Amino acid sequence: MSAPNGTAASPFRQPKAVWAVEVVHVQQAAVVEEQAVDTESDAQARAAVTAHLDRLAGLGTRATGQVLTSVGDHAAAGRALARHAADVHARTVAIGRSPRGPLTQFADGSFTTALTLSATCTVVLVDPDDAPRRLTEQALTELRDSPA
Repeated sequence: MSAPNGTAASPFRQPKAVWAVEVVHVQQAAVVEEQAVDTESDAQARAAVTAHLDRLAGLGTRATGQVLTSVGDHAAAGRALARHAADVHARTVAIGRSPRGPLTQFADGSFTTALTLSATCTVVLVDPDDAPRRLTEQALTELRDSPA
């Protein structure tokens, strides 16, 4: 077996893993009396992505970013991110804690619950004060019932 540069290639050598980090923000448009109303401006949504990209760059991590648009409630936004993750063949989606608390974040119809139940890949809750946790239906119930 010969490698492209003429050196011997080992059948046991595995190619280096390629990790891609993409920061995705879902900009929601709520439906009020049959009208779509933006809950944040395009500039605010882009600023959220840029802030995360700058933070990652400061840590030496290269990443790309984009804003997805979703019309509907928080669950629709979670499903939109799950569809995007499937479209790009994501292996993992990492999300942070909501400032609204666990009851809101893990309730039926929430962004996190819809994402977790719709995603075809692993969903991980990242909390700076705790170890990352894989989200499953059982984990959502435990987190919903836990103190803030």
